[in-house]
Amino acid sequence: VTVTTGNAVTNISVSTGGGKKFVTFATDSGSVIADALTDTITLTGAGGLTTSGNDTNDTVTITQGPLDISSNSVGDLSDVDITTSAPTSNQILLWNGTKFVPGDVSSGAGYQTVDAITDLNDHSSSGAFSEGQVFVYDASFPTQFVNRTLSGAITLDGDGVTALNTDTVNDTHIDFGTGANQVNTDDLPQGSTNLYYADSLVDAHLTGGTGVTYTTGTIAIGQDVGTTADVTFNTVEATDELIGTMRGEMVFNAQAAVALTKGEAVYVSGLSGNTPIVDKARANSTSTMPAFGLAAEDIAQNATGKITTFGSETGLDVADFGETSITFALGDTVYISAAEAGKLTNVAPTGESNRIQNIGKIERATPTTNMTIKVGGAGRTAATPALDQGNIFIGNASNQAVTTTLNTEIDNRVANTSISALTDV
Repeated sequence: VTVTTGNAVTNISVSTGGGKKFVTFATDSGSVIADALTDTITLTGAGGLTTSGNDTNDTVTITQGPLDISSNSVGDLSDVDITTSAPTSNQILLWNGTKFVPGDVSSGAGYQTVDAITDLNDHSSSGAFSEGQVFVYDASFPTQFVNRTLSGAITLDGDGVTALNTDTVNDTHIDFGTGANQVNTDDLPQGSTNLYYADSLVDAHLTGGTGVTYTTGTIAIGQDVGTTADVTFNTVEATDELIGTMRGEMVFNAQAAVALTKGEAVYVSGLSGNTPIVDKARANSTSTMPAFGLAAEDIAQNATGKITTFGSETGLDVADFGETSITFALGDTVYISAAEAGKLTNVAPTGESNRIQNIGKIERATPTTNMTIKVGGAGRTAATPALDQGNIFIGNASNQAVTTTLNTEIDNRVANTSISALTDV
């Protein structure tokens, strides 16, 4: 706006080239006077317009800022015509070659309604979808995605991944990672067959057995069984052979024909299956001899118990095994008694009708309720028995030793000898 000499500005109107007025500025008529003086003019505008002035020709410059079009319609645009045909619901503006006019989506050139994924032109509609199928790009159908069923490791259904197929996943399929979010067994549920290791699971699974206890990770059998340890067992049976140094008595199992007391001497009187039957030994008869050992425990009649055949038998009471009135001393040789069945004596039996069997020695004599006998010589009697007074041993026609009186033998020899047998006759 240029103010000429002698004139004043009362208002300023700003219009577009199409004749539409945007804003009118009101001024004080005395504030803008054309002269040679320097004037600064400040105009208060509206509608987003700003103004500025200079002091050369008293020129006012108006600069347009953001427009307020809240009161305008889209139809006010020069390339839009919504008057000829008013728009209806769900229509859009379509270019008809001259202007944008209302129209339906399906009626416009180059537009298509998409109701399903099969309406897309880069999808092959060669087959209907089934549950679990996915979109896969198939190079045999250029720029075509086709529906396919996954094969290999993963099986899908409508809800997502449901299974990893058998024998399809190896260590190259899963990246367990190395950082803070690394996959580990805490992320995997435990099954019912292949279980994770946990102390509680081990403790719940393991139990003790015969002679073995298990308590919170510790297995025990009650004693040290190291290669250098001294181990004690009640009974050890070897099915093949036992090699090494033995300490302790040797015993065998036997069935008692009569009730036996610990320490009593026994002979084998029969057999029950594979178990020998034993009875009390007595030196006065070959039918109750020889003794094969001492009862290692009290054994009831017809019950099976242990017989010590060699070694030290401890914890003996002389009242149970000793012949009446016999007193034993340390180192005494003990014999099978001829007077009492099952008993022992420290005096060898006399008389040709009695058998002599040394069955061991007194290893501990006191107290008499806790004696020890070193058992030995089981299973045999002395080859030469006791000999009556006046008798001698002489070989018979069977080359066996028999007894006879010396006088009888001399008489027999003389009676059967001729005088011509004498060397000086």
